[in-house]
Amino acid sequence: MRWLRLAIGLFIAFQAYELQNGLLGLMAGLFLFQALANAACCGPAGCGIEPRKSNSAASDEVEFEEIKTK
Repeated sequence: MRWLRLAIGLFIAFQAYELQNGLLGLMAGLFLFQALANAACCGPAGCGIEPRKSNSAASDEVEFEEIKTK
């Protein structure tokens, strides 16, 4: 993701320079900062989820009911 942010930031920075657009320059700065600092909107690895905790000691027994048809 860092390489993608860097590529996007460089592309937007080039476009901002070509078009003389300050808003695009700010957006390019945001993408370049994220790429160089390894920071995202949620921080590094902020979007990761916690692994599911498995409790093998507490297993539920499944009950089956037999259905007879004629």
